[in-house]
Amino acid sequence: MILEQRGDAADMDLIMETSEIFPKKGFDGPSFEDVNAAALNAYPSLLQSWFPAGRVQGHEFVVGNLNGDKGRSLSVNTTTGVWSDFGNKGDGGSDPVSLYAARCQIGQGEACNRLAGELGLGTNNPTQAHPPKAQPRSEWKPTLPAPAPPPHHPCHSRLGRPSQVWHYNNSGGRLLFLVCRFDKDDGDKDILPFSYGVLDGKEGWHWKAIPDQRPLYGLDRLSASPEAKVLLVEGEKTADAAQRLLPSLVAVTWAGGGKTASKTDWSPLKGREVLIWPDADKPGHEAAEGWYTPHGKFKHGLVHHLSDAGAAVRVIDPPPNVKDGWDLANAEVEGWDTERVVGWIRENMRQAIHPSEPTPTALDPQDNKSAGQTSPGDVLANAKALVSDLAERAKLDKGAPFEPDVLSALALLRQGDQATFQRIREGLKKAGVSRRELDREVLKQNLRVIGGGAKDSDGATERAGPYEVISNTICHEKRTPDGPVTMPLCNFFVRIIGEEIRDDGAERVTIFSIEGLLQDGKPLPKADVPAERYSSMNWVTSNWGTAPVIFAGQGARDHLRVAIQLLSGQVPRKTVFGHLGWRHLNGEWKYLHGGGAIGPVGPDMEVQVQTSDSRLSLYALPEPPVGEELKAAVQASLSVLDLGPDRITLPLLSTVYRAPLGEVAVL
Repeated sequence: MILEQRGDAADMDLIMETSEIFPKKGFDGPSFEDVNAAALNAYPSLLQSWFPAGRVQGHEFVVGNLNGDKGRSLSVNTTTGVWSDFGNKGDGGSDPVSLYAARCQIGQGEACNRLAGELGLGTNNPTQAHPPKAQPRSEWKPTLPAPAPPPHHPCHSRLGRPSQVWHYNNSGGRLLFLVCRFDKDDGDKDILPFSYGVLDGKEGWHWKAIPDQRPLYGLDRLSASPEAKVLLVEGEKTADAAQRLLPSLVAVTWAGGGKTASKTDWSPLKGREVLIWPDADKPGHEAAEGWYTPHGKFKHGLVHHLSDAGAAVRVIDPPPNVKDGWDLANAEVEGWDTERVVGWIRENMRQAIHPSEPTPTALDPQDNKSAGQTSPGDVLANAKALVSDLAERAKLDKGAPFEPDVLSALALLRQGDQATFQRIREGLKKAGVSRRELDREVLKQNLRVIGGGAKDSDGATERAGPYEVISNTICHEKRTPDGPVTMPLCNFFVRIIGEEIRDDGAERVTIFSIEGLLQDGKPLPKADVPAERYSSMNWVTSNWGTAPVIFAGQGARDHLRVAIQLLSGQVPRKTVFGHLGWRHLNGEWKYLHGGGAIGPVGPDMEVQVQTSDSRLSLYALPEPPVGEELKAAVQASLSVLDLGPDRITLPLLSTVYRAPLGEVAVL
């Protein structure tokens, strides 16, 4: 985006240049960060123009050397900008400007100016006493919605005709603009917007983007299903695949992809429940939950923008061990069906991370200076990477799983990714590692890593109000005339790790899940404690025997009860229904079955059903059919009428359809 001044200083107009989508910082020219960002946005095609003999392989561009000869010694990451010339170990850098400087054998400042000129960003030469006269820039004013239809076959002067075209419509179905995909001979692609407006006085369709407040792809779908949950994915192709796989949800995406969320109008999602399914790579996670610039500045992702817009946001972690960039379009090609996708969402949906300030890496929360700052969305990814080959390492070194960094990673996975943790745990067992010893050490680390209180510099003490944990014992800091005195309340440390409401249709029972450690480090296994029994503290001995001891003293039990709650921090809460049939939930009727719940707009993936009789789990309803499948299902049902006279078959079929409605439509 470029600011151009016309007439009065207060009259500023935003103009979108052909290839530029990043804001200029002033009229003296763009900064290094601006130039690098703009270059990265067009990096594959830019690299191809610099090195015609090179080629793109996934997220990597390879060529022989800085002279552009054929080969693979020079490697450039097209996503991050990091490059290295392995044929000359002295050459390497972290951004497009440094590569341009090395290629042209010039300084970084001159490289920044030249590259800015190639990208149409202007120049930034502080040595000039008098800046050159500004060149007239293209004046672009888009018109929304488009007052005239686009050409039947859009054609770009350089790229030719697109292989795919997506229509961005408003809530009423009127066309706003197009997004076109161009497949290149080297396997790469270009994505360009095609919009109606006035460019340099010429009205019509132009290869230009909407500067700001870009509409979402799928506004017409949102309008047609105002109560449905929303699935936000990256890319129009993925959104269409997601809509086919999950017809009961509304799949949407944003124009520009990647890290352009700040340029999008998110207001249509106000009050909606939104599930974000990021691409399975680092850029996907960063786009969802935020990232750091090379200068250490935190940039907010989708979670922040959606929350600001008033949406309720959750994130779905994509499957592990898939190729970089894997998404639901890949899932559809690989044969995933609706049932499998819904199952994955149920198992891997989590609360979104809402960072308000730079967050150090969770693998070493005390020190992020040497390791570099990491986006919140990378926490679990870092943990997985650290222990990916742990089983193999443990075969050679039985102490490998007990290294501090490894235990921190395992503790994070135990809390945030149970499936991966259990898989690693089984691998370590086969490698000869004691599972009992591993569980004990991981639990000790868990209670340190996920603690809600503050920690002393040595990491051994956790605090919450007047209560603290010292050497695995909960203590009370009591104020006396002679100063504060720390009194131990017990010989153990426990925390509430979950709160579950069990609803069987007749009554609701709240259960606290509690686990911890004895003073000597021996684990206290998870205990389910009814809320009405919690205050008495009698559940300690009934669940764990005589080993854990609550010390004598006036009010010790009351202080311990309060301390456990405060030290537990924010406890995740869920409701589990123990019956089948109709329930009125959140203002609408939903039918509970063995596989979850179904409502007016399809399955509700947040409703959990677990009956005391396991046989009832067999009464599970399939995903509602749509399209041709729905037509075939209705025809199959009506075929019952062909089995006999109407006076017999019509009442029989009617009773089948009427039966489930008995509770919600009483005659």
